[in-house]
Amino acid sequence: MQNSTATRHGQRALRLVGLCALGIVAACGLQLRRDLPLYASGSRLEHHGWSSGDAVTYRYTVDSQLQVRCSFARAEDGETRCLPESAPLNTANHFSSADCDETSRLVATNAPDTYRFTRLPVETETCDEERWAVDQLTPVSVGETVYFLEGETCRAQQANFESYYSPTHRDPSDFVLVTSETRVDRHGLGVEVWVGSDDSYLLRGSWDRRYGPVSLLELAAPMGERLVPSVGATEGANYSDASCELHTYAVPVCQGDSVGVLLDTAPDDIHPTALRPGPQLGEGEVFDDFDEGSGCRPTASESFEYSVFFAAGEPFENNDLGSVEHTLVGEGAVQQRVLTGESGDVVGLDDPPFAAGGLPCRPIQTLGSGQALCVDANALTVTASAGVFADAECIKSPLLYAGEENADVREGMLVVEPVSPPESDDRHTLWLVDERYSGTLYVMSPLGCVAQGDAGPTSEPFWKLSPADTGMFETLEATAL
Repeated sequence: MQNSTATRHGQRALRLVGLCALGIVAACGLQLRRDLPLYASGSRLEHHGWSSGDAVTYRYTVDSQLQVRCSFARAEDGETRCLPESAPLNTANHFSSADCDETSRLVATNAPDTYRFTRLPVETETCDEERWAVDQLTPVSVGETVYFLEGETCRAQQANFESYYSPTHRDPSDFVLVTSETRVDRHGLGVEVWVGSDDSYLLRGSWDRRYGPVSLLELAAPMGERLVPSVGATEGANYSDASCELHTYAVPVCQGDSVGVLLDTAPDDIHPTALRPGPQLGEGEVFDDFDEGSGCRPTASESFEYSVFFAAGEPFENNDLGSVEHTLVGEGAVQQRVLTGESGDVVGLDDPPFAAGGLPCRPIQTLGSGQALCVDANALTVTASAGVFADAECIKSPLLYAGEENADVREGMLVVEPVSPPESDDRHTLWLVDERYSGTLYVMSPLGCVAQGDAGPTSEPFWKLSPADTGMFETLEATAL
């Protein structure tokens, strides 16, 4: 595949991405719309990611004017903007106004210089897109007068610690506006990107001219991997016949006009069959057997306030859904994994985004390093060793419980353990699975490290873990894209 036309086109597209990321190409703006980069920072939004040579992947965005991370969401004016990310907040029982008006209620948080989001009311539970109002939090100084409610009386006191913040509403125009733009090849496949008003770009996903946003899915034979409409419906609990034998497919009413595919998942099929949406069904045409003893009867009319029901249509044919190639591009130790269409153009990034030695790998940030390692994509991710150890100090020899969730654990397997607490910036510890453990189990308790039963051949399975040699993995660098 490395000598194929698809690879050459992929190398050209990704080379532009890498050059833009490294600042070597100055003209990565509007005039290069035909060769739109998948990621490019603008005058205000700075996209950050991991990179190795030309291979790059996105991590997060920083609003350089506000000096905060931001993410794309619908603002209160109905436009998509890069809104500041919010820290966990608590509402305080204190106010900034002498009448204890609800609009002056203070916020309690241990994360200064942060923002608060308020989800605006919507007309229905399903159809209106979420919109968010944003408040900036200003710290209340120790000794400053604040107010609190004592019964129905608003009383004054001095702030005695530094975790009270006063919210100030920010106008939506304070945040960078982003719009959606598409680039497709002659076969109608391509990518959708977020384009910022500051000339920044960010890959949003794959795009099909016929269906809109699409995502890669493994379908039942003979279709195989295809780019399938992202707005779809799966087989539901309702029926399209009075015998309750033919299932319907339901989606929220706001998606009724955009459903592109129905996914039929027979019980013995690993992969679904893609069906065209059949006729939309109205009241009296949808049935259910929810009430025991009542038999198959028409579905209550209230259901139609929130859902649109479809009957199954005909299966898609071979050329009705986009086919892709998995392509490796770049010449470094780490290569980019992309999806290419029939024209050889990039129509999306593969998951995971990298390959090392030809094998898929994903970025894992480890302790004590601002870099990331490109770790085997098949590594087992676990939420710690359940606090169980093989040593009486509960420090040196963690054990992995291989119960139902980790039933495939085997000797030599790589294990990725997220570091706790979550504030550790998504860092991880890497372990290798040693032999099956038999012996005393130790756990931490309020009394210290104490013995808690034994593990043996007939008991629940525990495996010993040893630190993985991080030198066996390729290194990725933090990069401004």
